[in-house]
Amino acid sequence: MSNLFSKLPYLITGDNYEQLKKYDSGSRKKINILGWFAFIPSFLWFLSSFLLCYKILETSWGIALLVGTVAAIMIFIFERNIVQSVKTHWGLALIRISLGLFIAIFSSVILDLVIFENDITHYAQEKMIKTGEQKVNEANQNVAAARERLNLELEGKSNSKARGFGRIATEKKEQMRDDNTKLENAEADLAKLKSGLGDNANPEYKKLLTTMGLNTILNRVKLLHEFVSQNSLAFWSWFILLMIGILLEVFGVLTKCFYPKSDYEKDQETISAIMANKRKMVLEQSMYYTSLGVSGRDAFDTINSQNRRVLN
Repeated sequence: MSNLFSKLPYLITGDNYEQLKKYDSGSRKKINILGWFAFIPSFLWFLSSFLLCYKILETSWGIALLVGTVAAIMIFIFERNIVQSVKTHWGLALIRISLGLFIAIFSSVILDLVIFENDITHYAQEKMIKTGEQKVNEANQNVAAARERLNLELEGKSNSKARGFGRIATEKKEQMRDDNTKLENAEADLAKLKSGLGDNANPEYKKLLTTMGLNTILNRVKLLHEFVSQNSLAFWSWFILLMIGILLEVFGVLTKCFYPKSDYEKDQETISAIMANKRKMVLEQSMYYTSLGVSGRDAFDTINSQNRRVLN
């Protein structure tokens, strides 16, 4: 197992483990950094995508594994392409860093939804209960106002100036009964809501979560930002996780673009330059040979044959 972990960064970057043994520790250290920082974001994407599907969206194991695997492969291809690329000019480096930041923020949002799952659910429940309590308070105020209007009418202190149970007083009494009915309904709904949210095994529990929009990603993101904006501890926890996610995502890009070249990389660039010069020389010779024409090539071949015989 230890041998696998020691060779894994080299498998990711595509470099030869045995060949790197001949180089200094700085060369091996850089390969390890690039390899692990290409693997870690891919693993985090797999984990967060799997948990998002399985725990929050409540899909099956198979669907969650498929989504997690596809997400991890896509990010791994992107990260591996970065660590295997040569050092380029600042413009391309800026594009890579910007893309890395975008992916990091997106992955951090998914990870936050998984980490703060219970907090988001609790916040949504409290918000829904407060809404229910507000409806009960409003219904109570409406009943009190209706009772006050009825009493004024009975005492002849209203605009009609009629005392006792006349037509207007009867209408106001009916209105008070309607307001009482609304109050009773609001209190019953609140009691049912508290009962349903207080027991995970209650059949109404999942229905209530769906009503709160907790089965959707975007609504959970909205609730998360509402929650962290009202809680300083949650905000700083969310902020630190976001910064960690961004750092993990862009560290490979920053290392590749701005970390000093190792001896191994310098040798690889030298070999590439030599091969490029050889290709250029062969191409130039081929173009020159082609430009001689038939008679010129025959003469050129004759001279080369004579030179070989002399040398031999």
